[in-house]
Amino acid sequence: VMAHSGWTKNEFHFDNTSLAEIARLIEDTYGYKMVMADSSLRRLSVSGDLRASNIQELIKVLEVTLKLSMRIEKESKSILVTRP
Repeated sequence: VMAHSGWTKNEFHFDNTSLAEIARLIEDTYGYKMVMADSSLRRLSVSGDLRASNIQELIKVLEVTLKLSMRIEKESKSILVTRP
């Protein structure tokens, strides 16, 4: 199930959306590539509506929701995703 979004209002709607799909969404929208430490992380999913005005806010909400650690690497335009 793909994610639908209201980019203009910084709203994201996820309906059992996998982290792999969210990674594509983040890359298309913000230009950051998600690097997963473990391929099983790609299958984690999120449902619900969330608001984020920038990449940092979105990552913070995903970290808390999925109980993961996400580190933004500005130089390489990537986000390292690991289990805490």
